[in-house]
Amino acid sequence: MANFHISISCACDLSPDQITALGARFFSTRFIGLSDEPNTIDEYERACKKIANGKVRPTPITTEKVEAYFDEMLEQKNKSLLHISPSSLVSDEGARALRATRNEMIKFPRQYVYVLLTSTVGAGMQPLFYEMVKLNDGTRSIEEAFVALTELERKVVSLCVKKEPNFITVTSAQSTNKLLFKSRSEAQTAKRIADAFLSTSSDTLYISHRSHHSLALKIAERVQEADPKRKVEISHMSATSMTAKNSFDLTIGYVEQ
Repeated sequence: MANFHISISCACDLSPDQITALGARFFSTRFIGLSDEPNTIDEYERACKKIANGKVRPTPITTEKVEAYFDEMLEQKNKSLLHISPSSLVSDEGARALRATRNEMIKFPRQYVYVLLTSTVGAGMQPLFYEMVKLNDGTRSIEEAFVALTELERKVVSLCVKKEPNFITVTSAQSTNKLLFKSRSEAQTAKRIADAFLSTSSDTLYISHRSHHSLALKIAERVQEADPKRKVEISHMSATSMTAKNSFDLTIGYVEQ
């Protein structure tokens, strides 16, 4: 039985159905020109076209909006809340969530709100989400779970890939978007990313992408050709990620073990 509520930003690039199926809640940016986060492939394709045509833009995230979202969970049961938010590279959500916790402590003095403000981006948040689900198995306190997630966050490799007119750039999300390398082809980019992952003992590589997913498939093919026991999970980018301050074509995540 779960000991506490678990929640994550839609910037993790998992669909609402994927998140709620594992007993978690999700915080989504609200949009002008789009009713909600896409949940099916058809919805996703339509959202991509609207975003590409400049017909969708996010509404400002306020402390009040995040606080109202937290209230929905804290009012349901006498349980505390653990939430994962992206850094300011992606969204203002994290800063607003931290502010909202101060008011929640006054309204719900017997419950706690822990916010893990992660520097990972997109698919880089997914190892943290799946670990949070495992930690909420009824055997650990929210404090123990928060410490465990904080330690895991330091081991996550989070990469951002952007296709420029003449080359592809790969940057580190944790190092304030530090450039790691440039490449002129998808094949070279796929090789370098796949080889970096294969050099670790991590069992799963997480990839999220926009509508053009050929590079994601090339990375997955190289990994599975080299080691069929390794898993590659590919997901669509959320509208939250595609309309973020710094938007990318792919995000990569894995745990450096």
